[in-house]
Amino acid sequence: MKNTRILLHTAGIGGLFWFLGLSLGWAQTTPHEKNGANYSATYTEAIAFYEELANGSPLVEVKTYADGTDAGLPLHLVVITNNPVKHPVPLRQADRRFVLILNGIHPGEPCGVDASMALARDLATQPAYKSMLEHLVVCIVPVYNVGGALNRNSTSRANQNGPDGYGFRGNARLLDLNRDFIKADSRNAQTFNRIFTEWRPDVFIDTHTSNGADYQYTMTYIPTQKDKVHPAVAEYMNTVLNPQLEAKLKENYPMCPYVQTMGWQTPPDSGISAFLETPRYSTGYAALYNTIGYTTESHMLKPFADRVGGTYTFMLELLKYVNRDRTTIGRMRRDADASVQKQEEFTLRWALDPTVSHPINFRGYTATTITSQVTGQDRLTYDQNQPWTREIPYYDTYKPVIKVKKPYAYIVPQAWREAVERLEWNGVALKRLGEDVKVPVEVSYLDKFQPSPRPYEGHYPISGIELRRETQVLQFRAGDYVVFTDQVANRYIVETLEPEAHDSYLHWNFFDEIFQRKEYFSPYIFEETAQKMLETDPALKQKLQEKIQSDSSFVNNDWAQLDFIYRNSPHYEPSHLRYPVVRINEKQKLPLAK
Repeated sequence: MKNTRILLHTAGIGGLFWFLGLSLGWAQTTPHEKNGANYSATYTEAIAFYEELANGSPLVEVKTYADGTDAGLPLHLVVITNNPVKHPVPLRQADRRFVLILNGIHPGEPCGVDASMALARDLATQPAYKSMLEHLVVCIVPVYNVGGALNRNSTSRANQNGPDGYGFRGNARLLDLNRDFIKADSRNAQTFNRIFTEWRPDVFIDTHTSNGADYQYTMTYIPTQKDKVHPAVAEYMNTVLNPQLEAKLKENYPMCPYVQTMGWQTPPDSGISAFLETPRYSTGYAALYNTIGYTTESHMLKPFADRVGGTYTFMLELLKYVNRDRTTIGRMRRDADASVQKQEEFTLRWALDPTVSHPINFRGYTATTITSQVTGQDRLTYDQNQPWTREIPYYDTYKPVIKVKKPYAYIVPQAWREAVERLEWNGVALKRLGEDVKVPVEVSYLDKFQPSPRPYEGHYPISGIELRRETQVLQFRAGDYVVFTDQVANRYIVETLEPEAHDSYLHWNFFDEIFQRKEYFSPYIFEETAQKMLETDPALKQKLQEKIQSDSSFVNNDWAQLDFIYRNSPHYEPSHLRYPVVRINEKQKLPLAK
């Protein structure tokens, strides 16, 4: 006898009934469906669910990346498609569109974990989706932050309405994995870099739950920032995908762009701004590869079942649109890849343009300021008994702050293995010098920089960088790496190797050794050398006098004066504050290893 199951969730908006309906002789119940509307699956339950699904369906395969997380456990990738060979090469040759869904990066925000199980089950068992799997490859990371998921509790999300149990934001080594995609300190991110490079998704979804303001929407979303992507991709997202997704979810799970207000403790009334997801974030990382990216943010105060239902609906509807527009998306991706290979100028830093906005219809709650009963100070509050709907400005335009022309190639000395490893994980084509050689290159000196005064995600990031560029002839060794900028990965290359970029390797401290001098002088010995230098170099003497006259702290500081002379002498090490990755701006023949 066929097993007929009707699984019912009562949604808080519109009294929607979510029917998963009739299964064809076999279908699983997710832990969320089995244990109640406020239950979220554990890591063990989630993996067991997918393994059972794969055992029962030829459409599903669970791939295991051994030792792929900081928790010492594997990272899993669930692949769903009708092709019996579930490998990216033949699937790409068949011109499939790849969609990658990432869940549980913050395990305290688990709506995607539970929604994806139901989505995978329905894709594998419901006849309505059979034709979709002839054209799509759906890849799901069930739980990305395994260590955080194992650190299960019911208290760390103090502002959130359920579920009863969930994981912790930090991973096994207390890293926030949604700040780790470029620096890749965690095994999780290192594994993900390789997965992303191998599967190269056309569309990427990262599932979250929001913090922040209160409003009527169940769902908000962060699309890839339009100014950062290929113009055709931006046009398609802004005029097709985004409005259609909003219109479709409006039926049951009202959705708007992510609510980032214009200031701390500022309600949405005066407008919201688009989130700039730099490459440390998942969709910012995906954008480096011309991948259409979405971060879903279900609203923390809505019932958990609604958040699961809204996330499920977003993912399913997006899959339908990707299937419908698969030819267009494939063409745009190919055009964008070809464009990036030839692109000459890249933006390294962006800033919100506060002069450009457009109105959106927003459904909010009346915000007022009351006196806190705890602190006695003014605090913001929202009155859900006073809803409102009106137009507010949406600031979604970012303007370039720093641009750079790409070089012909970069040289990365082999000593800087952390940078080289990350380039390799991300599929960047690397060549190696076949012999020792002197090469005319452009070098960058850091005239100004500012390390963070406090730790951030295991680093003291470098900011406030001001560069001085010079042309020098430097010695390089056989085995040093040459990175030519004629690649699809050009954006990744430029935005990691150029020091001024938002999330460059320099920003993330992979080259901190250059900030410390290795050789010094003893004043009582160097005094005579300094005196001879001033006697034989009038220009240096004049430069010293100008420094004394312009800097009052310099006048009576004898060590600083000697150090000034030392820094302007052949004794001063040229590698101090010199960025070790160099640019070759003009095409030239290099002795490459075969």
